[in-house]
Amino acid sequence: MDNPLIFKLLEEILLNCRQSRHAWSAIQAKVTANEPEMALFYVDGFLSRAVNVSRLLWPEKSESAERGAKLRSELDVTDDSELKLGDY
Repeated sequence: MDNPLIFKLLEEILLNCRQSRHAWSAIQAKVTANEPEMALFYVDGFLSRAVNVSRLLWPEKSESAERGAKLRSELDVTDDSELKLGDY
């Protein structure tokens, strides 16, 4: 596995995690402010970023399985993580 590619993908995961954290804070603020439409806007952003991370860690294509395993190993993510969506 190419180290520059792994580094780039780890940076992508980090970016998605930062954006998820920002969306989570915004959800809490919008719920407190009784702004349900904006809260749902941020829920969408939060869930989209979580799915992005899951797909990077557990790729749908079998030819990318090695890459996903390497990323999970680098981040010490187990197969029973809540980030895992579905049975890939």
